[in-house]
Amino acid sequence: MSSPLISLVVRSPKNVVAKAICATSAIESQQMRTISQTADKVPNVKKPWTTTQPNHQFSISDRGFMPAHNPLRKLPSPYEDVEEIVSNMAFNLPDGTKGLLGRYDLGRHIHEIRLHDVSNTNDPVLDAALFRDYSILAAAYLLEPAHIHMLATNEYGRGRDVLPANVAIPLHTLANKLKIHPILDYAHGYSLNNWYLEDDAAGFTLENMRTIRQFLGGKDEAGFILVHAAMVAQTPNLVAAQQNGVAAARANDVVGLEHALKTHAATLENIMNIFGRMWQVSRPEEYLKFRTFIMGQIGNENIFPNGVIFDGVSDKPLAFRGETGAQDSIIPSCDNFLQLSTRYPKNQLTDYLKDLRYYRPADHRSYLLWLEGAAADSSVSRVALSNSKSALALLTNLECIQKFRSMHWTMTKKYIIERTRHPVATGGTPITTWLPNNLLATLEYMEEVQDVLVKHLVDDSSSLSSAERDEFESISAHIHARNNRIRTEVSQMQGDFKKANKPQEIDEFTRRSHA
Repeated sequence: MSSPLISLVVRSPKNVVAKAICATSAIESQQMRTISQTADKVPNVKKPWTTTQPNHQFSISDRGFMPAHNPLRKLPSPYEDVEEIVSNMAFNLPDGTKGLLGRYDLGRHIHEIRLHDVSNTNDPVLDAALFRDYSILAAAYLLEPAHIHMLATNEYGRGRDVLPANVAIPLHTLANKLKIHPILDYAHGYSLNNWYLEDDAAGFTLENMRTIRQFLGGKDEAGFILVHAAMVAQTPNLVAAQQNGVAAARANDVVGLEHALKTHAATLENIMNIFGRMWQVSRPEEYLKFRTFIMGQIGNENIFPNGVIFDGVSDKPLAFRGETGAQDSIIPSCDNFLQLSTRYPKNQLTDYLKDLRYYRPADHRSYLLWLEGAAADSSVSRVALSNSKSALALLTNLECIQKFRSMHWTMTKKYIIERTRHPVATGGTPITTWLPNNLLATLEYMEEVQDVLVKHLVDDSSSLSSAERDEFESISAHIHARNNRIRTEVSQMQGDFKKANKPQEIDEFTRRSHA
C-alpha cells in the first residue's frame, strides 16, 4: 500500500524565510521539498523482528512502544523563545494564573518566536521534543478561535487557516526527519513523548508520572494523557509475547503458542486495568475543555473548510487527521498478531483504520507491517485453532480486545456523544460508527473461534479441563448478544445525527463483506 504522506513544495519565501532556507544544507533543502510518497518497506517476515530505525526516539526496544529514552522536559538553548511560549500557553498555569490560551492571546505571541533552523540537530531525544512542542504550538494556534467559539456556543467555530512560517517550517522539517506527518500526533506529540517521572526509581505508574505540556492545564487533562502513557508502558511484555507467538506458530509448536497467547492476554488485562482508571483521573465533564486542540483538518471541514496553508512550505492547503488514541500501536499490534486484521469488513470505515497507520512512528509502522506478514506467514490463527487449549487462549485474547474496545466505546458515549453533536472523532472518523465497526469485527471473529472450539469439544469432550470449559462458556454466553446489541445501538443513534445533517456512514457500517 502506498503511503499517503504527501509532497510539499516550498514556495517563494519572505526575506526571513529565505535566510533560514539558505542556511540549511543541500540535503535539508531537498528534504523540505518532498516528503516521501513511497510505501513503508515490509521487513523480512521470515526472520525475527529487528528495528528499522535504530537510534530513534521511537525505535521499538526493550521498552516496547514507549520512547527509547525518557522525553526531554525542557527545550535547551537556542530554543528559549519556543520554551517560553509553550510552557506559558495552557489555559490554567500551575501557579493559578491564566496562560496565553486563557487570556485568548496566543495568536499574538506566537509571532515572537524566531525562525529556528532545526535541520542539523542530531539528537533523537531533542528532535522528538522539538516536534512535540512545535506541533502543540501549531495545534493551539490553529484551533484557538475555534475553541473560544465552542466555549461560548457549544459549536466549534472556524480555525485559523495559515500556520506562520516560524512554526510551519521547523515543524515540516522535523516531520521529514522523523518520517511522520507535520501535525500533533499521539506518539511524538501529545501522549507518549509528553511525560516525566517524579521519581525515576518508582517507574511507570500513574502516581509517579507527570505531564510536560497541556492545553487546558490541571489534573483532568493530565490524567487523560498519562493513562495512555501508562498503558503503553506495559507493552514490553506484549511485544515479546507477539514475537514468541509467531516463532512458536512457525515451528508448529502449539504448546509454545498457547503459552505466548496466555502471556499476551495477561498483559492485555493489565493494560485494561490502567485504561479503566480513566474514569477516576479524567472526568467526562472536563474533556471538551481541551478536546478541541487535538482535532485535525480531515473530517472537520466546518472548522477548516479550506485546509491549512503552511507558510513558507506550501502554497497549497494541507489537511491531516487529528491526534487520537487510535494512533496507538497496542490494539493494532494485537489485531495483526491474532490475524483479526484479516477479518475486517471491506468498507470505508476499515479504510480509515488503515489510513491511521501512517500517523504512527516509522518503526511502529514497520513493526506492524512485519507482524501482520509474519503472523500470516506462520499461520498463527490456523495453528491456534488446531488445538482446543490454544484455541481457547486465542478466544481469551479476543475477549480482552472486545472488552477494551467496549470500554473505549462506552467512554466515547459518556465523554463525547452525550455532550456534543459534533459528528466526528478527533481523528476525523464518524463518531457513532467507526469504533463499533472495529468492535463488531472482533465479535465476528470470536464467533468463528467459538464454532471451532465447539467442534473440538464434540470430538473430544475432555480436551479442556473443567475450569477451561467454564471459561469458554463464560465468554461464549455473551458473544451473540453483544453482536446484536452493538448493531441495534448504532442504528438507533443515527436519528439525531441525520436530523442535524451530520451523516455517519451507516451504510458502510452495515457492509460486513470480507470479499
